[in-house]
Amino acid sequence: MRKNLFVLVLLAFVLSFAANAQEHKGKITPEQRVEFRAKKLSKELLLDEKTSAKFVTLYKEYVAALKATHPEMNKQKGEPTDAQRIERLQKRYETQAKIANVNKEYVGKFSKILTAPQVEKVMSKSGSQGKNRFAKQQGKRFNNKNAKGAARGKDVKKEMK
Repeated sequence: MRKNLFVLVLLAFVLSFAANAQEHKGKITPEQRVEFRAKKLSKELLLDEKTSAKFVTLYKEYVAALKATHPEMNKQKGEPTDAQRIERLQKRYETQAKIANVNKEYVGKFSKILTAPQVEKVMSKSGSQGKNRFAKQQGKRFNNKNAKGAARGKDVKKEMK
């Protein structure tokens, strides 16, 4: 009897936990996401409470400024014309220039409250993290393969002498 009761209680606990997890899944807003990211960065940078408060507000402002640089994307059906492709490229380069200007501006603002290594860390972690993480992983794989091959090549050359 005790065994059945224990299994029943355990099952109820697991089911309530799963239902609760489904309720909260996907309910985070972009503003909350930025707030969470800013607080996480603040902890990584080992900031005190006063500096952390300044950093979080400045980081939110920075993300909003970056978001404002991106134009609305027009999704067209079918194959774009040559003129549309050229226009899209020009818009992309204009957006990149705007992003660079925002980054320059906020490097100065962040440097007023953070040290240079901290500013560097914030600026390297902002923006397209997924792309950066993927590129770094690919680079590590590529470099590791080349390093092993280069090491083998040196050994072969030594043996030949």
